[in-house]
Amino acid sequence: MKVTPINHLLFVYGTLRRGSDHPIARHLADNAEWLGFGEFHGLLFDIGAYPGAVPSRDPAHR
Repeated sequence: MKVTPINHLLFVYGTLRRGSDHPIARHLADNAEWLGFGEFHGLLFDIGAYPGAVPSRDPAHR
């Protein structure tokens, strides 16, 4: 597989966001470069312990 910069991007939210005390958030802070804020256009669903998301082309779904 060819590795391109896009293969190295990770979008996180919730307890994994920058500044969180979650152990994985701290690991990301120590081992990844923070590029900035982002947003996801989609719909969130309550499926239990973690939310599920599906992408949407509707800009109101953010």
